[in-house]
Amino acid sequence: MKIYEIYNTDENIGPAPKGACSKPMSSLPASWVSSCKSQGKMKRTGNRSEKVGGKTMKVSGKRISGKAYGGPLPDYSKYGLDFLFKYRGFSALGEYVKSAATVPTDITQRIRSSNGSITSDFTPGVDGDGDINDMINYVKGRMMLGEAFNFQLGYLFKNNFSIDGRYTYLIADENSFLNNATFYNRPNYYTLGVTKLSRRNYGFKVQASVTYVDGSLGINHDNDLSTDVVYDDELLFRLITTISF
Repeated sequence: MKIYEIYNTDENIGPAPKGACSKPMSSLPASWVSSCKSQGKMKRTGNRSEKVGGKTMKVSGKRISGKAYGGPLPDYSKYGLDFLFKYRGFSALGEYVKSAATVPTDITQRIRSSNGSITSDFTPGVDGDGDINDMINYVKGRMMLGEAFNFQLGYLFKNNFSIDGRYTYLIADENSFLNNATFYNRPNYYTLGVTKLSRRNYGFKVQASVTYVDGSLGINHDNDLSTDVVYDDELLFRLITTISF
């Protein structure tokens, strides 16, 4: 699988959805604008000259795909294993998933999410000395890289009530969007859920759950609201109704 663009992150992360590129640029999030430009579905802006196919040219007003700018792009892979066991009301579920990326060393440019312009500047990464590792770390820092485990046990009673417990553990790569100080660096999630099924065919059910997020291992856990968006433990409550025909 190829990642067809390198983005910065904002509230709408990822490729623009189908049909979005036909809308006015001003109505789209910055990352979607970058995505549309990188796919060649929206004209470039600005008065910059960039190398495209070995030639220096003005890019303003042109529809040019991101692949023509950046050369080779990272290879992204994801795989997983899971099992499900059921016996006389008891159930057990286990899941494992791993994602990784290989970044070629000849990526030379990226698209700014703020205005869709092209730059060869990669913000210094872990070592901060401006070498090729900073580019590799920058690219990996825009992808969800790491691994995770998920385990769940449950029991369905004869009165069609069920109770379930789940534990989720995330292991973010050092250079990964998962390893940020806002949300995803908190690895431990504990969930307790209760479900009421209307009938044996499960056509209607109501589910309620509470999830405890352990914030004690956050990389930015200093209780300073000026730097932390989420810096403490968290409780998440969910109520879901499902109707099937």
